[in-house]
Amino acid sequence: MTLDLPQRGSETPSVLRLTVGWDTTSLAGLEFAAWLGRFSASPRSWTKSLAPKKYKKWLAAEKESVTSKALAALADHLPRNQWASEPCTLVDATSEPAALTSAAQSAGADIIVLSSSATLKQARFLASPTADALMHSSPVSLGLVPTGLKLSKKGVTRVNLALLHSGREDTTGLRCAVRLALLLEVPLRLVSVLPEMPDVDSLGSEPAESYEAALSLLDRARDEAFKLVAEETADETTAEPEPPLEVETTLAYGNGWEKAVSSVKWKKGDLICLGSHPSAAQQRVLAGSRASEFLRYAPAPVVIFPRVEG
Repeated sequence: MTLDLPQRGSETPSVLRLTVGWDTTSLAGLEFAAWLGRFSASPRSWTKSLAPKKYKKWLAAEKESVTSKALAALADHLPRNQWASEPCTLVDATSEPAALTSAAQSAGADIIVLSSSATLKQARFLASPTADALMHSSPVSLGLVPTGLKLSKKGVTRVNLALLHSGREDTTGLRCAVRLALLLEVPLRLVSVLPEMPDVDSLGSEPAESYEAALSLLDRARDEAFKLVAEETADETTAEPEPPLEVETTLAYGNGWEKAVSSVKWKKGDLICLGSHPSAAQQRVLAGSRASEFLRYAPAPVVIFPRVEG
């Protein structure tokens, strides 16, 4: 699923619709959804072995309890005019990933939001079984929320696209990052992450091939980003002389993923985008091994987009 670009000045502007996988033990996913501004919420599924009559009674009581907690949490974090028409749904299912996917597709959601199951001592993000399954199969973009974040009160102030492969990247991630930056009217930063290079100064007069490849990737991605901006804004009529999107590039490097990710500055208003692995099936999310390593040290919320050809 790719994000629709809003038409400036349109009477019916596009919105982001989010489905939050919520289990009442953490508000991180809900806070991230509220931070983006618009979403529809769906708590996680429950199963319990009971006789049919007792099960129906238990399910009704559980629905009332969860709905009450969810609505209270929504009221604390999101204006009522940004709630979905059905803001809370209790899903009766045996497969949580399938239930979340179905709920998201039924709601027309752009992103499924899931929080980390990690503590800061383990990592910033540790995928739960549900998150892990969706990271390898979801037809809907995934919003993953690391532990211990302090989000900007101003909302998203910059969209970042993390480039993790020196070879050809899936262009869906770049296209969606461009659309998201245009939608939110914030700058776009392209970050090539190189965890195999301890120190640029130690490379001597002939930079390593990986360093040259990373710089080349950034140049290609920047050129492609400007082409995409031109395509996405081709139908807009504006007298503004400024370019519709500011694009910057940077190289993050270090000995290992943690040092590489922390080698560049991150802001409280940063949102990180990732494309799926190039081998992903059509219209499916696939987070490869490099993406999984990057996520462990992600300093900001991450959105992974399904691969879409063309």
